[in-house]
Amino acid sequence: GVGQQLHIYDLFELSATFTNYPLSSPDIDLVNIAIYPNPVNDILNFYSENNEILSLIIYGIDGKEISSINKLNHEIKEISLAKLDSGVYFIEIQTDLGKVTKRIVKK
Repeated sequence: GVGQQLHIYDLFELSATFTNYPLSSPDIDLVNIAIYPNPVNDILNFYSENNEILSLIIYGIDGKEISSINKLNHEIKEISLAKLDSGVYFIEIQTDLGKVTKRIVKK
């Protein structure tokens, strides 16, 4: 349906979000977000030169939402992942130009 999202995660370092919008879709090349370090011990940093990061959602490997953060600043951002167990997570980053999902490893 319109706006319906399908999240696909595989066992490699690939993740994708497909959104079905008729006649228009965000240009994924416009969404350029750097996250570091990865793997991460505690503090995960976000940087975007030309995108405003609106929200972050952290998902477990099973696809369940663990945490979400809204209303972020426009400069370099950081979040603490100290309370997360070691393992693989996905972070969905919503920007003013679309969204991107990144795979992270928590040490």
